[in-house]
Amino acid sequence: MVYNMNGLGVEMIETITSRNLPDEFSGTYEAKGVYNVVENLFYEDGPDKTRWVANHLFKFSGTMKIMAVAMRGVFSK
Repeated sequence: MVYNMNGLGVEMIETITSRNLPDEFSGTYEAKGVYNVVENLFYEDGPDKTRWVANHLFKFSGTMKIMAVAMRGVFSK
């Protein structure tokens, strides 16, 4: 799927890599200078509770690599 980010001229491509519901829904997101891998895992944590674990991996190139270093704290949270 291709997203146009609010008319900003930024295009993002979403690729679903795993749709194993209700246990997992994962994918990749690509934009200029950014590659993001997202893994969403869901666990039953009681009769009416679900635990959601989200793992993210960001890879940067070009100008975004410099910005990522400057904003390191945002990505480590």
